[in-house]
Amino acid sequence: MKVDICSIMYQEEVMISMFLESWLSVPWIDRIFLVDSGSTDNSVSIANSYGPRVSIIKVPWRGSFSRQRNIAIKLAKSEYFMMPDIDEIPCGNMISNIENYKCSNNNYHLPYVKFYDWKTLWFFKNGNTPQLLPNHMVQFGNKYTMNIYKKGIISGFIGDLHELAGIRFPENKCSFVLKSHKLDDLKTIFLVGHYDQAKHFEQAKINNMSVEFEMGIKRTRYRLLSPARYENKIYDADWANLALNKHSHDDNSMIEELGCAQLKEFKKQHTILENYDAFNLNNEVVRKYVL
Repeated sequence: MKVDICSIMYQEEVMISMFLESWLSVPWIDRIFLVDSGSTDNSVSIANSYGPRVSIIKVPWRGSFSRQRNIAIKLAKSEYFMMPDIDEIPCGNMISNIENYKCSNNNYHLPYVKFYDWKTLWFFKNGNTPQLLPNHMVQFGNKYTMNIYKKGIISGFIGDLHELAGIRFPENKCSFVLKSHKLDDLKTIFLVGHYDQAKHFEQAKINNMSVEFEMGIKRTRYRLLSPARYENKIYDADWANLALNKHSHDDNSMIEELGCAQLKEFKKQHTILENYDAFNLNNEVVRKYVL
């Protein structure tokens, strides 16, 4: 069984090489298809350097994640495809037989864990994302982009935010496999590491900017399609436009304010495990790039 990857990207110079090399090292991944939303950094040229197994098309951003992702999934050639974001990297047992994850309705589910930085593993204290339970048990939640779909099962995303919009299924259902596993055994199963915050730390180091700025600018650039509330203050599209205007005049105070609020909220919502790093999860590509 072969699986194609269909992902969207924008300004991913920091992560794109790690993303491509990690996924291409997985035996059951065939090809990677990328839809770029107008990157002005080196993301596209880096992706193009990986040869015939990586294809990239440029599609202008029109304010909708779902539009971009729906274009991406139409590019798949294999019978199965998945849609990880660029900061979602395979880890654990890289040679796992994907057939072990077979579900009753031809879907597969890959569990994922989250990294706050490259040396800190973290879990939500509640919600449908990974949680740390008593006795070092990890409970995995439902995350649409961590599913592997058979063509014809998924018809597309709806709405502007792909994480929140929901998915149209012909059968209106989706099966999941792994629900929990012991923390110490994570490296022995195939899972995906979500390095969303770790990317901001790495980007800040490269750009010589604060982590708060890197976190805030990502949300602000998308004009806060979904308004955010932190400590009774609402950050919306109007706020984002004002912040970007100030940013164009070298004033990053509003963007850093948003990033600071995000960072504070993340820390409050998560259980953070110190001294449990990405290298314990057996991805040699990640090890090469960050050591």
